[in-house]
Amino acid sequence: MTSNPLAREFDTKSLLKFAFPNIIMMTFLSLYTIVDGMFVSSLVNTTALGATNIVYPIMALELGVGIMLSTGSCALISKKMGERKQEEAKSLFSFIAYFSILLGALFTIFGTIFLEDIVRFLHASKLQFPYATDYLGALFYFTPAFFLQLYFQYLFTADGRPDLGLISTIASGIANIILDYVFIKYCQMGIKGAGIATGIGYSATAIMGLIYFSKPKEGLRFTRCHLDWASLGQICFNGSSEMVGNLANAVTTYLFNLAMLQYYGDDGVAAITIVFYFQFVFVSIFFGYSAGVCPIISYKYGENNHSQLKKIIKFSLRFTLIASLLMYALSNITIQQTLRFFTDPSSDVFAITLHGFKRFSLNFLCIGFPVLGSALFTSLNNGRISAIIAFLRTFVFIVCNIFILPLIFGADGLWLTIPFAELSSFILAGYFFIRYQEYYHYA
Repeated sequence: MTSNPLAREFDTKSLLKFAFPNIIMMTFLSLYTIVDGMFVSSLVNTTALGATNIVYPIMALELGVGIMLSTGSCALISKKMGERKQEEAKSLFSFIAYFSILLGALFTIFGTIFLEDIVRFLHASKLQFPYATDYLGALFYFTPAFFLQLYFQYLFTADGRPDLGLISTIASGIANIILDYVFIKYCQMGIKGAGIATGIGYSATAIMGLIYFSKPKEGLRFTRCHLDWASLGQICFNGSSEMVGNLANAVTTYLFNLAMLQYYGDDGVAAITIVFYFQFVFVSIFFGYSAGVCPIISYKYGENNHSQLKKIIKFSLRFTLIASLLMYALSNITIQQTLRFFTDPSSDVFAITLHGFKRFSLNFLCIGFPVLGSALFTSLNNGRISAIIAFLRTFVFIVCNIFILPLIFGADGLWLTIPFAELSSFILAGYFFIRYQEYYHYA
């Protein structure tokens, strides 16, 4: 007998109940990122808002590294628990946590030393440069906390406590929102205040995780560990799809910024920033669901429970289809009212964003299945297929479209880049899903 919550039999109701905190957690996480943008746009200006997107490639790089360690660790640790190797799971959990802190510190040191060079490399305009350095410089100080936040959010679920990830994210979000207003409005810290507020939000979850996993208990906790470089390599390989996806996001965001500057100027960068905020919110639903069910899939895979795998994945496909349709409808219903929180309806930024979003939002119809497919193969410890889906989806298809579609459709081609990429990714993920269904016994 085991008391691990992942060991029980899951039906539709219990599966959704288990995944729900992660869905809310990831959605809330993306929402308070958007609140950052709202405060910056309304209390500073839209040039500062564009500057946050100019430096996003660096944030995507950090996110990619953090997600790689978190998802890869979650899959391997959950698999070990399914195999009843509890002590190995605890040791590996501790090793990756310590490694994450060290790696975050290296990012902080390097980023602080070369801050201005990094912003110049990202091609910030003369107006955007001071905002970009202030914002990115503040965030660099909190990179170790950022890595721990991501790690603990995934490992809360692996330990059977997805509710703790939700609670910590809500607490972090509330702290970020309040501090955004205080630092920008009352302390007159400008965009630097937004960066500091976000960093403090990261720290809240990191501290909560350190406290929770330091307590003596039966599940995962900090313990003496050894330098398990072989497992670290396996984790990095298995989580490489998420790493590749975020590195690709860094490159494609950079290319989008350059293209928007060419077609629309600084207003175009602000517009694509707002549209990407919508993307963050809606895609976070699928990432949240995947984060909730993947530890279960890894556990059931570890104990060779094929009937549960079939049931979980069948429900996941239905969830993805329904959520995609609702997402597309909701985004188009709410876009005009939501835009008012970022910019005046009479502004050029408002007009550019509204025009582009009608085309961009088509991607919401396809985005769920490729995200789920990549996460599925990560949870099955098949990092190669997961990485192929992620790399083609977030890099190859997008880069090709950025260069080709504007030649055909003009500026509208930029807005159609993501929808075309997601449609291609949908077909690709479907191919791998069908090809491997008998091998993994999930259909």
